[in-house]
Amino acid sequence: MEYNWDKSKIETLKKEYINLSRNTEGLLEEDLVEIKDKLSLIQEMEDIYHEKDIFSFDDYPTYVDKTEFLPKSTLADFEKIPNIIKKWVRNSVYIFQNFRMSAENINVSELNLTNEELIAMSHDFFKWLPNKKYVSLVDKYLSKEEGILRIQNNETLNYFIGSTYPFYFPYYQPFYLIERENTINDFCTLNHEIAHGIYMSSDTNLSLNNHSRYLFELEGYHFDFLSRMFLKEKNIVSSRTLEILEYYEFLSAVETSTSFYVLSLAIFLFNSQKEIRIEEVNQQLIKNLFPLQIDEDTLCEYLLEDPQDLVTYTLSFLANLDLEKLYHLDKEFSFHEFEAIRYNKTNNLEKNLTEHSITFMQDGYQNLQEKVKKLSLIKD
Repeated sequence: MEYNWDKSKIETLKKEYINLSRNTEGLLEEDLVEIKDKLSLIQEMEDIYHEKDIFSFDDYPTYVDKTEFLPKSTLADFEKIPNIIKKWVRNSVYIFQNFRMSAENINVSELNLTNEELIAMSHDFFKWLPNKKYVSLVDKYLSKEEGILRIQNNETLNYFIGSTYPFYFPYYQPFYLIERENTINDFCTLNHEIAHGIYMSSDTNLSLNNHSRYLFELEGYHFDFLSRMFLKEKNIVSSRTLEILEYYEFLSAVETSTSFYVLSLAIFLFNSQKEIRIEEVNQQLIKNLFPLQIDEDTLCEYLLEDPQDLVTYTLSFLANLDLEKLYHLDKEFSFHEFEAIRYNKTNNLEKNLTEHSITFMQDGYQNLQEKVKKLSLIKD
């Protein structure tokens, strides 16, 4: 494989974390959770390296009493989310639902780039950004010799096309997986994941209770947007292609917000009567004028979602819409505001956002409403 992980680095990392797991004196509970999670990531990376099926698993969730639907972990993770953040996300859902999908058969056309050409384009992109300080770091991350970037074909068209694996012990080290589709979206995916590696470096030892965690996808969305702006400015692809990339990103955001809404509704029913019945879920959807009816299998899928991930993706998407609008007014200032938000680790998330030009909480999600109107006009 032309670009692949250095196997010896993964093996060394595994030894470090195994040793850490055996010497836990003085570690906090959240440290132990982090170690367990990192060992699971390492196992996943080993399976990917050896081309095993990483989606097969033996551990099934345990469920709360009196319902066969709701996993205990889902309920616990939902309760940890601050109420103000839940409110922001829930209030956005009805605006997302105003979106009317008028195009069902549009696809990004193939673009046959070699891996080297893809890497070269990404180098050019990072040199184009307002902040030049990341160029040398990106050179390292994209280096074939560094052994932290794996590029493979997305043979199965599974649900992810890129992943970043950040490790903070004994020093910060990201690993990247890029699943190529052979479209220009490969370029956006690569920039998206490299951005994660850059900004996750500031998340070392960040408390699991720190609310800035709910912006962990901000750099992903922002660099997807900046990638489209780069392609537009350099006239590399057609405006129609850029429109389609934006369209599919938005569809994903609609699905994520819908998942959180249904999950919230189900948990509300559980908290009030200690059970979840599909008939009552659908009755509540009708009562709330929500344009959706679901079956039991679909409900189970929603309840297996990670609520903190759903909130992170939706909140990051909403914040980025405000940054997109700011970009068209002042490119450099918008990037400055993005970095100020992402590097701010205080626990006052609302203060962090409002002090750096994020306005959706006060202006009725104006930029989301504009995005809905714009993308509802796209035709096949």
